[in-house]
Amino acid sequence: MANEVYVALLEEGVNAWNNWRNDNQRARPDLSGINLAGYQLQNVNFRDADLTEAHFEKAELSNANFSLSNLSGAVLNNSNLSRAVLSGTILKGAELIGANLYSANLRGADFAKANLKSANLSGADMTKADLTGANLTCARLWMKYFGNKPSAILDETILWEAKLTGVDLSNVDMSKAHR
Repeated sequence: MANEVYVALLEEGVNAWNNWRNDNQRARPDLSGINLAGYQLQNVNFRDADLTEAHFEKAELSNANFSLSNLSGAVLNNSNLSRAVLSGTILKGAELIGANLYSANLRGADFAKANLKSANLSGADMTKADLTGANLTCARLWMKYFGNKPSAILDETILWEAKLTGVDLSNVDMSKAHR
């Protein structure tokens, strides 16, 4: 259960939270089960936080830092995580249905059995990410954007038993992915 001191800090706003994080970089905040659905949390620093089963539906999380955090069982449906950093993050069983992860850093993230149905992963760096058993049905791994075609980077990405139904892989380099 989320620590009330941390919840109160977050309620003061992103700047107050980030200032506290800068002064307490070794802290591992317990925000498990917190409900931040619909919150505006651009640029928030959740590095190395316990966010298991947290709720972030429709939250604005662009440029947020979740590196090394635990988001197991978290709900991030329809949230905006564009350009967010989730490197080394645990997202086992997390729900990211319709989430926008455009150009996000997902290097080494653990998405085992996560639901990424209809998520936008174009331009995301998924190098060494584990998507074992993940649902990627109708996810976007690339899109035409002003003449460019940024596609997800899948170097050494583990895709064992991942569900890829309806995914257009025509412009995605799968040669270094583990299928």
